[in-house]
Amino acid sequence: MKTYDFFAYQDNFAINQLVNSNLIFGSLLAKKPLVSITIPTFKRPELLQEAIESVLRQRDFSDFEIVIVDNDNERLYTDKITKFLLEINDKRIRYYINEQNIGVFGNWNRCIELATGTWMTVLSDDDILLDNYLVTLTNEIKLDSSLNRVECRYKHFTDSAHLKFTEKHLKLFNLTKKIVGEKSYVNFKMYLFGNFTGPHSQLFKRNLAYKMGGYNPAFNPISDYVFNIKYLYHYPNGVFINEYLCGYRFAVNASQTKLVRVGMYVWNRRLRAFLLTKNPSKFHGLLVALLNYMDLDLIRTNNSWLHKVIMKLSGRFCYLVSLMNRVILHAG
Repeated sequence: MKTYDFFAYQDNFAINQLVNSNLIFGSLLAKKPLVSITIPTFKRPELLQEAIESVLRQRDFSDFEIVIVDNDNERLYTDKITKFLLEINDKRIRYYINEQNIGVFGNWNRCIELATGTWMTVLSDDDILLDNYLVTLTNEIKLDSSLNRVECRYKHFTDSAHLKFTEKHLKLFNLTKKIVGEKSYVNFKMYLFGNFTGPHSQLFKRNLAYKMGGYNPAFNPISDYVFNIKYLYHYPNGVFINEYLCGYRFAVNASQTKLVRVGMYVWNRRLRAFLLTKNPSKFHGLLVALLNYMDLDLIRTNNSWLHKVIMKLSGRFCYLVSLMNRVILHAG
């Protein structure tokens, strides 16, 4: 298997430096905000509206901007989006359209470039924030000025009107709280067990993301996974808040297509092989073999009952290992 240096520096902003992003709505704030909520979007105006409204519903925190970056250079929904923004009439919102489609992760990098806040997040246009997202994460930043990243839990959902927690879900959540606690420290080694953090279930420092080179589209479709690990490798002081503060819309997400799932299978294996070189041990080698086996579900079409049992047990084992890893970090 070919080896890759996932932590090597690459200026991914330079890839699309000749493509302009035109400001369609809004203007820069007189004072730079503490937080930038960036929303990359592409031909989903109704879902975009839900995402924007979820940001505007934030409680007890208003020092933020919303930066929308539209990758639809055909401008099919520009009028519809602009009309909605005019109805909202919030000076914290800016809306840009790229002159060319620069790809998913090219657009996420453009979000980093256009944001002006000290801290930022990337909220996909089909996801939402819960109303205590910003106040909870920024309170943690105020408590510890040395932090470079603050993470939280996200809840899978298909319809924002029914974003509810089942009794079974709450029992599992309460169990993790007993094991991990209200919060725990995080480092890049934890991501050997999987990509726990969505692009919007974290606040990270904009200048550090830029310094690191942004999201590398060459690692598509796991460029965000690589970004999460690489960021914590270079800027290791991060904390995980054990609360559900945002929603991840599962049904609409593009990661369900067969081509993307095959890409995830291939790149996950390469990334784990690389991470083993940073933290070698027989136990981690065994864990990687187990995770690689579990990833076969990304490309399998027919599974036997035995495989399903093994997968379920393996998933629970890996979840337990990841929880214990958080406990060890917290205790340390």
